[in-house]
Amino acid sequence: MHLRIGFPYKILTAVASFALCFAGYAVTSYILQQSTTNVNQTTHTSGSTVTTPGEYSSISRSVLYAFGINAMGQIGDGTTTDRPAPVEIMDGVKAVSAGYDFSLAIKHDDSLWGWGDNEHGQLGTSSPKIRTTPVRILDNVSDVSAGGFFVLAMQEYNGTLLAWGQNNFGQLGENIAVKKDSSKPVVVMDQVTTFSAGGFHGLAIKIDGSLWAWGWNFHGQLGNGTTESSSTPVKVMDDVAYVSAGAIHSFAVKKDGSLWAWGYNYLGNLGDGTTEGKLKPVHIMDDVAIVYTHDDHTFAIKKDGTLWAWGENEFGQLGDGGTARKLSPVKITDGITAASPGYGYSLFVTNNGDLFVWGDNEFGQLGNGTTENVLLPLNIMNDVTAISSGGLHNLVIVVITDKVATENQQRETTSDTTTTTTTTSRQLIHALAAGSYHAVGIKPDGTVVAVGENKEGQLNVSGWTDIIAVAAGSDFTLGLKSNGTVVSAGNNYDNQSNVSGWSNIVAIAASKSWHSVGLKSDGTVVGTGDNYAGQLDFGGWSDIIAIDTGWGHTVGLKKDGTVVAVGQNQYGQLDVGGWTNIIAVAAGEGHTVGLKSDGTVVAAGWNFIGQANVDDWKDVVAITAGLNHTVGITKDGMIIAAGFMDTQLNNRGWFDIIDISGGERYTLGLKADGSVLVSVNDINIIDIDVSGWKLKTS
Repeated sequence: MHLRIGFPYKILTAVASFALCFAGYAVTSYILQQSTTNVNQTTHTSGSTVTTPGEYSSISRSVLYAFGINAMGQIGDGTTTDRPAPVEIMDGVKAVSAGYDFSLAIKHDDSLWGWGDNEHGQLGTSSPKIRTTPVRILDNVSDVSAGGFFVLAMQEYNGTLLAWGQNNFGQLGENIAVKKDSSKPVVVMDQVTTFSAGGFHGLAIKIDGSLWAWGWNFHGQLGNGTTESSSTPVKVMDDVAYVSAGAIHSFAVKKDGSLWAWGYNYLGNLGDGTTEGKLKPVHIMDDVAIVYTHDDHTFAIKKDGTLWAWGENEFGQLGDGGTARKLSPVKITDGITAASPGYGYSLFVTNNGDLFVWGDNEFGQLGNGTTENVLLPLNIMNDVTAISSGGLHNLVIVVITDKVATENQQRETTSDTTTTTTTTSRQLIHALAAGSYHAVGIKPDGTVVAVGENKEGQLNVSGWTDIIAVAAGSDFTLGLKSNGTVVSAGNNYDNQSNVSGWSNIVAIAASKSWHSVGLKSDGTVVGTGDNYAGQLDFGGWSDIIAIDTGWGHTVGLKKDGTVVAVGQNQYGQLDVGGWTNIIAVAAGEGHTVGLKSDGTVVAAGWNFIGQANVDDWKDVVAITAGLNHTVGITKDGMIIAAGFMDTQLNNRGWFDIIDISGGERYTLGLKADGSVLVSVNDINIIDIDVSGWKLKTS
């Protein structure tokens, strides 16, 4: 399926794997971003003149590596020779998914590439039967999941799920009498947000949170209480946020973090303490962020970053140091962002990007240069952003940073060396704003565009001009003009839109409830609207340089790097008194977030669904808070998120983001080219279509 972790894990590093006897899948994104650092160096040596580098560019490349068995060319290096050590395959890759004996990759231009076994047309062509190097399959692909010998994919996040490849059990989702393989994409269903391809069955979550399944069902892996296979999707359960399809079993994480499982269970695959198969979902554990399953064992990462495992352990693939099978989840380690179970072996990635491997290594599938088994996790690679395990091969995306000198400077010298380095953090330009159910953006000419719900006239912005910043509330919109005045549109029931008298304003904020705040050029703050919790009681504030509004609270950043807050405090969202060295603030429904000058992030307040789990964030340059989620941009261009999963798992594939805004149940991202992305997983806001927008970028 796709994912991405909506808790403190990098959205770009989420991976799902599953198997036929080991079908694997993973979709993950790495953001390619160029950052510039100015370095002026003067060297003194007896009055001579030396040439030293001036400005250079640090360019991060996302490089795909592969290792393991290669009998069907699934490594992609042009041979069928097994590779016990990682070999470089291609550049510019943002997502990977490994099938049983074939491989898939999405590049940054959204093109889908495949290689390996093509017996059933899973590479998008009817011939040849084996491809040992990558071939382009499809364009405009946003997500992909490789099953046993078939593929599920979506183009442009349009909600239409496509399938091709093997169809002997109806795994392509076509309701036809004769189940023929197809090398051409066929439509499975619409309004899909998340999906996962298993051995011979598929799982998909629709926009309303309902889970659907189709394909082979001999072991009850469809979860509908029968063992009858189905070539059309059947409904399984509601309120689902994430799925992972195994060889002949299935897992789902519900929106409340509870983990459910069904299907084959002879090896303890399901983790329910038994070895009895289940025809319907059974509860396994709580507080789960994401689950990864394969053939005979499963991993789950909890919201606190701990890794848990269960199932077969013959080769020590669970990572607990032993070989005894586990019928219930056991804790393995802490600080994990992604895991990938293979057939008798395993991989995981730590918070700092280190890749560890262990288990069976007969074909070099551990990538450590040998074919000797490994009982405990062994570190083999660093700076890893994505992993996916197939049958007995693995795909890994690694970030490689190159420094390229762009100019030379000559300096007169005297006797010592002085080096000055300046790095500028990215500041949000507020060219777009996400409201509860509407979105607003500023065009390069200073006019404004808006889409979404318009029941209160919040989209009536067509006459606005000279706008330099926008803010979107629950059902109203604010625009800051270049002359320091503010305009508004939409609901004014609580006077939240009474801003016509404001002047000398340099920043604006609109609550997802019903109050508005403006920052004046003298560092004071003005406000209007609902004040039921004292969210407008900031009359004594001074020296404020930034503001934001939560549901019932207001936050201000002072020029000395401290933070002040007023209003509702039932969750402790105002407990910011000890914060220092803060350079940006953001406020959600019941939580407050601060970005520190060292790139770390602090949070206070409500954390019921992980929206304040930002303790391990680093190298962050910008933040935003939605209702119950938090999103940040890192210095290398990656997007990270924490909180409400079914709103934040869809921003995989984002790169070159220069501005972000968190809505009630979605997030907007502005790219450097002026285009806008939206992550939406709520039936009420499906009409937020920003595909044609071109906004200002500075």
